[in-house]
Amino acid sequence: MSTSVRSPTRERKAEPSYAPGVEYATVDEWFNGMDPWPRVSPERLKFLRRLESECPPLEDDATGTRVGIGVATGADRVFLTKDQELVEADRLLPMAMARDTMSGVLEWSGTYLVNPWETDGTLVDLERYPRLRRYFEEHENVLRGRNVGKKYPGRWYRTIDKVNHVLTEKPKLLIPDIKSVAHPVYDEGLYYPHHNL
Repeated sequence: MSTSVRSPTRERKAEPSYAPGVEYATVDEWFNGMDPWPRVSPERLKFLRRLESECPPLEDDATGTRVGIGVATGADRVFLTKDQELVEADRLLPMAMARDTMSGVLEWSGTYLVNPWETDGTLVDLERYPRLRRYFEEHENVLRGRNVGKKYPGRWYRTIDKVNHVLTEKPKLLIPDIKSVAHPVYDEGLYYPHHNL
């Protein structure tokens, strides 16, 4: 008596069949947690997945690179100016704006942040800056009306974010946010980024 054993065969998954003109891409992993589901062409999706698997992240302690966003003020019409005589000169911080990047090269528009922060991260003493104090007091209702002004009534003239003065002098790649096409520009360390960079 003899018996024969059939070796198991793997079922091959058939390639999906779609209507003519439908494009698709197969990726090795599904989207995790809160990762966005990109709405891009199949070729671009495959390319993005390849970049994610083969390239190191932009923010990396080994290279010293960091991804961040510029300063948000909560009242740009008060905190941003082109008037170099508005307040004391050392209270004006040159700001890079998204519009300064439109040509693909950084072309500064002459915008300054009316800066309430000392280099050590504390708020300035307005008694030491009479022009700055007068300017902020002229706009006190607006500044106190912001969420950050209500949350910190004793520091009503602060911006939402602190200014990290060291960042100004660092070389930066400035990339405007919420754009359909990215046009990054290089800042050799002359400007502080606005919150839309």
